[in-house]
Amino acid sequence: MRFNRIFWKIFAAIWLVNVLVVVCVVWVISSGHLRERMAHKHAIQVERLAEQLIARYERGSPVKNGRSAALKKIYRRYNIPPEVLITITNLQGSTIYSGHKRFNDSVTHKKRLLTLIIESEKGERYRVHYLPIKTPHSIGLALRDILSAQLLLMLVASAFLSALISWGITQPLKHLQLFSRRYQPAGTSLSIDQKLLRRGDELGDLARDIARMTAQVDAAFSAQEDLLHDVSHELRAPLARLQVGVALAELAAPNNAAIAKMHTQCERMNALIQRILEYSRLQSATQASAQCAAFEEPNTKTIAPINLQTLLVQVADDITFEFSDTVVSVYGNDHPAHVRGDPNLLQSALENLMRNACKHTPPKTPVELHLTHGDKTWQLTVRDYGPGVTEDPNNLLKPFYRAGGQMHTEGFGLGLSIAARAIKALGGTLVLTNHPEGGLEATINLPKG
Repeated sequence: MRFNRIFWKIFAAIWLVNVLVVVCVVWVISSGHLRERMAHKHAIQVERLAEQLIARYERGSPVKNGRSAALKKIYRRYNIPPEVLITITNLQGSTIYSGHKRFNDSVTHKKRLLTLIIESEKGERYRVHYLPIKTPHSIGLALRDILSAQLLLMLVASAFLSALISWGITQPLKHLQLFSRRYQPAGTSLSIDQKLLRRGDELGDLARDIARMTAQVDAAFSAQEDLLHDVSHELRAPLARLQVGVALAELAAPNNAAIAKMHTQCERMNALIQRILEYSRLQSATQASAQCAAFEEPNTKTIAPINLQTLLVQVADDITFEFSDTVVSVYGNDHPAHVRGDPNLLQSALENLMRNACKHTPPKTPVELHLTHGDKTWQLTVRDYGPGVTEDPNNLLKPFYRAGGQMHTEGFGLGLSIAARAIKALGGTLVLTNHPEGGLEATINLPKG
């Protein structure tokens, strides 16, 4: 679980804001209740102290002003804190108790006084003046009110609501992420959920923009493929006529260098057209395989078990016959290895990779073909001892790409891209890397069959 995901960021932001608001509200409410309780308790203590002082006054034994022993006894007996300071007068304004010096100093400094009217047992009414109590800012008392069952329930509900809001935002984003990962130009019938496209918020706008962009990419990609296919087909007829004319001219003048050059160029153009048609066919095969995978319907017309040992030996023999100066070595041929797919596609991919390796390996140096196995895949590795490339080797998998170094100084730049298309149509992957000891290494991973 990665907590740097946007779900947790949104969840934490919403939940922390809710917690802060709830805590502040509870703090304010609890502080108000605390002040009310303290003021009520203080008023009761003032009234109790005043009643005792008035009773002693009416019995003829008034308490002396200040801190007399009798006053301290009353404080202790009725558990009255020393902060309770009062002054008592009758209704005529005569003072019967003037309180402590601190009380008088507070009055001198014009601090706010509270007044309480008390009626004695003899029916006399007295006016009691006292200072309001200072409410202590007790964190402990506030936390006791905050950490209550009601607050915990509110926090749990807040967390659930935050998670629900975060899920509502991140789920459409996950759907768009999955769509972008599975999307292939003109390759699958995947589409964005219609509910997401009908949304009126920013996520709906994003989904509609992505749908519009993919539609434009599909159209451009299909137009490009159609153009390549149509141009290749249209060039075959005039090229065939041109080849016939060159052949007739060559019969008339067999040693003419210009005619021989024209013949060579016609053969080169014919090879290019064949390559383009092969690439277009593999593109169509890849799209068909992706569509079948999207609907979980395997294309059984060309799928068959492939014995990798037999295929590797056959490819090695063909390449050795074609490139007699290159030593082709096959390793890992002692384990039974089978995959399922189109044997012609895999053979075409391996031959293209082996030809590319042989073309760029010095004479009398080996080209190695390794077969290894993993948990769920077979790995085929083609390694040459050529110069390699100075840039990203996987750029060579792009059609018509020519590296700036020694690779593809001849040819059309379609061999490796055709191999990549063939491997992709088989459900595998092809990755090119520079070997640490020199040369280019092509690694094919195919699911076990």
